[in-house]
Amino acid sequence: MNGGFFLRGPGGQVYTTQWASIGDPASNNPGRTELVRYDSPSWHGFIYSASVAEAGDYWGTMIRYANEFQGFRLAGTVGYERIQDIATPGVVDPAAVNYVGNKPDITVWGFALSAMHVPTGLFVQGHYNHVDYGNSIVGAVSGYWGQASTNAKPADQWLIQAGVSKNWFGYGNTSIYGEYGVADDWGAAFTNNGATIGRNFSTPANTFGFTAVNGVTSTEMKVWGMGIAQNFAAAATDLYLGYRHFDADIKCADAIGAAVCSGGVAVGAAHQTDKLATEGIDVIVMGARVLF
Repeated sequence: MNGGFFLRGPGGQVYTTQWASIGDPASNNPGRTELVRYDSPSWHGFIYSASVAEAGDYWGTMIRYANEFQGFRLAGTVGYERIQDIATPGVVDPAAVNYVGNKPDITVWGFALSAMHVPTGLFVQGHYNHVDYGNSIVGAVSGYWGQASTNAKPADQWLIQAGVSKNWFGYGNTSIYGEYGVADDWGAAFTNNGATIGRNFSTPANTFGFTAVNGVTSTEMKVWGMGIAQNFAAAATDLYLGYRHFDADIKCADAIGAAVCSGGVAVGAAHQTDKLATEGIDVIVMGARVLF
């Protein structure tokens, strides 16, 4: 949520880096695709799923589990995806050069697990994702899973939530929770042919006064928060209110005397590292979900 906001510095400067650029992009901009999917019948709580899209260049597989025993409710999943699909551009002419896109070679895997003690309503849940961009093709910037650099580093993201969910008031379950998570290297890049280090974030079009961020070799986004959700069973409705605080840790490296991080000033000797001065952001989200 709010991934489109730009990072700010302690002096009021606005950087060319957005929060979505250093966090898992799938959580900020989930997409859709056309595919064929198979879900197996449930077997002792296990369900196997597999999907394939287009010419077989985008496929995935997953095992899910859900069961309840001795007052505990458990659910979990582990999955894997392989993306080698060329993104279809927004043009109408199939012969246009835009259709000759860059072919990615991205692998993604992750798992999630949740548990609840039904009598007390106490619960804990969490997930982990890892993406590897392959980087086997020069110039293969595909945009899938946030790939915006030919030498993008592998990235990780995890989140843990815990709380209690009980029907205290008779309307439906009231859920109160806290959460903490970390996303590593989603906006970072390796050395490219020894000439360029890290990832450069270009200035958005039609904007002025943005401070450039160059040579990014390491990013870390931390988030902690808390929230409450109230279910109204008779109306099939949930009301929710959540607070999150995000912090960013961004490091850059100088490449053969080039400007690094921000301000257009090299940090000194080649390949020396520098840390970008950033300020956190506070986010409050509230709303309702109605099932019909």
